[in-house]
Amino acid sequence: KRVYTIIPGAIRSTTSATFVNWPVTDVLTGTFTKRVSGTRLILTLISAGYLSGAVADVDYGVNIDGSDQVIKVSKINTLLEHEDQTGVIELSDLDAGDYTFTLRGRVAAGGTLNCNTRDQVSLVIEEVA
Repeated sequence: KRVYTIIPGAIRSTTSATFVNWPVTDVLTGTFTKRVSGTRLILTLISAGYLSGAVADVDYGVNIDGSDQVIKVSKINTLLEHEDQTGVIELSDLDAGDYTFTLRGRVAAGGTLNCNTRDQVSLVIEEVA
C-alpha cells in the first residue's frame, strides 16, 4: 500500500469543466509499481476543498499513464464551506509494471473548485488479489 499526500501552499482553484491536474500548481503526482498481472488496484481518494461561484458537480479522478479514471463524482451543496470528500475506484486492467499517476479535478459550469492550506489531498493505492 502506498499513500501520497499534499497540502497546498496557497489557495488553488479551477473552473475547468475538463480534467486538469489537481491541486493545480501543487499537483499530487507520483509513481507506483504494480507487482503482479491479474491483481486489482484499489485507489482511495481523500480530499478536502470548497466551492465558490455556484453550487456545482465536482469530479475527482486520477490519470494513469495518459488515461483519466473518475474516482469521485459529487455535488458540493454549500458555497465557501470546506467539505471532506472520499471516493474509491477499482482497476483490474493494468499489467504488472511501473506507472505514473496525477490527481485530476474538474467542476461543472458556474462553479470554482478551491483548496487551500487548511485542506489535504491524499491518494492511497493498494494492490489486492
